[in-house]
Amino acid sequence: MNGFIRSVLAEPANVRGILLAVLNGLLLSGVAAIGKEVTTDLPPFQVAFIRGITILIFMAPWFMRVGLSALRPHRFGIHLIRGLASAAAILLWFWALPRVPLADLIALEFTSPLFVIIAAILFLGEKAVAWRIGALIVGFAGSMIIVRPGFSDVSIGILAVLVSAVFFATNRVLAKLLLRTDTATTCIAVRAVLITAFMLPPALYVWEAPTNAQWGWLLLLGVFSVLNQFTATWAIKLADLGAIEPVNFLRLVWGALIGLVLFAEIPSPLTLIGGTIMVASVVYVTRRERTERKG
Repeated sequence: MNGFIRSVLAEPANVRGILLAVLNGLLLSGVAAIGKEVTTDLPPFQVAFIRGITILIFMAPWFMRVGLSALRPHRFGIHLIRGLASAAAILLWFWALPRVPLADLIALEFTSPLFVIIAAILFLGEKAVAWRIGALIVGFAGSMIIVRPGFSDVSIGILAVLVSAVFFATNRVLAKLLLRTDTATTCIAVRAVLITAFMLPPALYVWEAPTNAQWGWLLLLGVFSVLNQFTATWAIKLADLGAIEPVNFLRLVWGALIGLVLFAEIPSPLTLIGGTIMVASVVYVTRRERTERKG
């Protein structure tokens, strides 16, 4: 195990960021599955708020060990905008979970990387590398093969997912900007506090008492969310956004596997074809990043 860890740490930063992004996608798929389960009985705004509180509780010992002085942000205004965008994205996402089929929801989320790539080029000065954009397009095509979208009627749930995708893209671009001056720890801490504060009013308005079983699911949702926060932030810290965005398409593969193992949902042949295309895209990006950094 130690040898494996050392070999991973010896890889270029973009490759380590890609590996973290793969793990992040698996964790986020778990969050979606648990969130869909609990939001069928509890108000989505309440679920989102309890998730935020749980994240803060789990992170509190770590924040205390680091010290409040180390968590002081340099550009609070940008943090505030990021926190508001993140809260809006999460609230809309949880609200859409019980209203939109999970496969459709995940497919619509993949508009977010497109927004990220464009914004990173326009506002962060990242290079419009042709093979990165090509890998993103190939990954998106693979996801469309799996989902086979036919959104003839644009429901309010679908619109909510699309708007949340824009806000999630805003969060990621602002995170990359903030990480130039603030530590990853600061970005995680400030975002968690702001999100929870913004979610409190709607949660109080719709509050219902969870059952013991629901509290168990909510706790697990919080654990997955904490791990998701760390892997997402460190992936952005290590790698270019254009390098890690295509990895997000693996979430459809994780979703298919979770559906098979937990819900006995057998993937269709088109799901296997699309998944193979996405895996090939991610493998290509990883190998190309290794070559570019070592060359």
